[in-house]
Amino acid sequence: MLKIRLAKVGSKQNKAYRVVVIEKRSKTKGKAIDILGSYNPVKKGISLNKEKLRFWLLRGAKPSKRLLKLI
Repeated sequence: MLKIRLAKVGSKQNKAYRVVVIEKRSKTKGKAIDILGSYNPVKKGISLNKEKLRFWLLRGAKPSKRLLKLI
């Protein structure tokens, strides 16, 4: 089953996240199938490729709870 979730990138002091499509059982830093955008909690900004997001949602990928709150 595919999930759309946040994958942490950056350092401990400078957190940032990527919005990725990944297999549900993969590790947080596991290999992503597709990168949909990014989220920066410091700047409180999220950027998404809406066409890719729609593509994966139509194919059955489920977004995480945190991502639903951000969207």
